[in-house]
Amino acid sequence: MQDSQYDICIIGGGLVGLSLALALAPLDLQIIIIEAKPPAEKNKNPDESKAIALTYTSELIFKKLSIWPALISYANPIKALYISEYGKFGRCHIKAADLKLPNLGQLVPEAILLNTLTELVGKTKNIAFIRPAKVGRVDFNQRKLQVQIEGSVKVLSFTYRLLIAADGMDSQIRNSLHIKICKKDYKQAALVTRLNVSQDHQHTAYERFSPRGTLALLPIAPRRCALIITGDYNKIQTWQAFNEEAFLANLQQLMGYRLGRFSGLTKRLVFPLTMMVIEEQVKAGVIILGNAAHLLHPIAAQGFNLSLRDIATLTELIAEAKGEHKDFAKEALLQKYNELRVKDQASTICMTNNIVDIFNSESWFLQHSRQWGLLGLEYVPFLKTLFAKQAMGMRGKISKLIHGE
Repeated sequence: MQDSQYDICIIGGGLVGLSLALALAPLDLQIIIIEAKPPAEKNKNPDESKAIALTYTSELIFKKLSIWPALISYANPIKALYISEYGKFGRCHIKAADLKLPNLGQLVPEAILLNTLTELVGKTKNIAFIRPAKVGRVDFNQRKLQVQIEGSVKVLSFTYRLLIAADGMDSQIRNSLHIKICKKDYKQAALVTRLNVSQDHQHTAYERFSPRGTLALLPIAPRRCALIITGDYNKIQTWQAFNEEAFLANLQQLMGYRLGRFSGLTKRLVFPLTMMVIEEQVKAGVIILGNAAHLLHPIAAQGFNLSLRDIATLTELIAEAKGEHKDFAKEALLQKYNELRVKDQASTICMTNNIVDIFNSESWFLQHSRQWGLLGLEYVPFLKTLFAKQAMGMRGKISKLIHGE
């Protein structure tokens, strides 16, 4: 039997793989997505789902890809960010209006985002989506792979021009290529939950550093916030062990009454935190994307947003190659992608890691330095703008997808 032929083969049907497929679909390419997991429950309660923080840049990308109209009714804008440290003088208030932007970002339930992307892929004629399926043998030289659908003895064979590995932090494709990784165990965990607030949050997100962990309150609905607490395992275990009354009392003490009283705590979920970065993201006709390429601490909400900027650049390069009748899968183009993305990736990873290290340090010097650093951001407009643009991926060379071209 003749192998099925595809221009782009994407391993991994999560947020990154689906977003890439939808970005490339208008280029008249034959695309296939192979995902190991079965479909998620479509009727999953959004209130039980993690909130994905999309930067304004990511919102622009989704608008350009015509994805945003399907998400807008579930999205809640972040118009301001207030950063402070418990019991200290340093603080910084970043407002979208001061940056001449409509908002700093949007919050969307992860389950809603995943279901929306899946439905849009299902309606796109030039995207095939196979799940649940296991990737078998991959011949990187001949650009062939074999796939076995779960519950079937039949093995499917495909040829591809470009292979994308978006199959998560334990990427099978990345491991098959023997790509080295740099890993840092923060010895921390994140606790995620939701709660009600008695006063209007005015679309403001709050991040407060404290001796009991870093707390982030994100506005997800009228008088409702997502809460993320990150800290070492002992701190997170303490928060997890509290009954609801003790949990809310401790949170109230640390956050004060800017949002009124807290209530209505939902189920608490805990995740370990690790940083992982690969040494090569382009190899043997393969591009590594998403958590398979870089896994970040959630303290600055950069992970998925960084991946969307990777997708925007890759899409732009493939579109240019197609427009000039060039081979988009040539090594030169793949290396150009690497060159264009390495600076943004490195600065974003460095920024995220530095925030974690600086605000978790017990050094007297760093404790005082971070207070003056926050005040510097607050009272020096240039520094505040620089920090905000870095966090939103608006520095350096910006993809045409972000410009809306």
